[in-house]
Amino acid sequence: MTMSPGDVGDGLNNLSVVVRRALGTVVVTVDGDLDLAGYEILEGVLTDLIEGHGNLTVAVDLGRAILEPEALIVFITAARRAQRHGGRFILREPPPEAQEALRSRASADWVEDPRQAFG
Repeated sequence: MTMSPGDVGDGLNNLSVVVRRALGTVVVTVDGDLDLAGYEILEGVLTDLIEGHGNLTVAVDLGRAILEPEALIVFITAARRAQRHGGRFILREPPPEAQEALRSRASADWVEDPRQAFG
């Protein structure tokens, strides 16, 4: 599934969200500016994947994303949601400033080292 500006509304000209499966993991690739409108969309996608479809392993690739600090709550919430459902949430390649903020939290073991290979 791919969500682009035409799919999600006029205010998201610089955001693409692609959902695919790779080796038993649902991978959500975010490309572009993840601002308030974008992270509300992403929160809905992640909630649907974890709660609606019951996927046990969901990974978000942020290697090509630009984040606003407020977007971090989306990932913290998704990680907690996955854990409650017996699943695993993985955050791949967050920007350096986001890595520091997330790793400072005791429960942020779901933030992967950016040097790890993608599955």
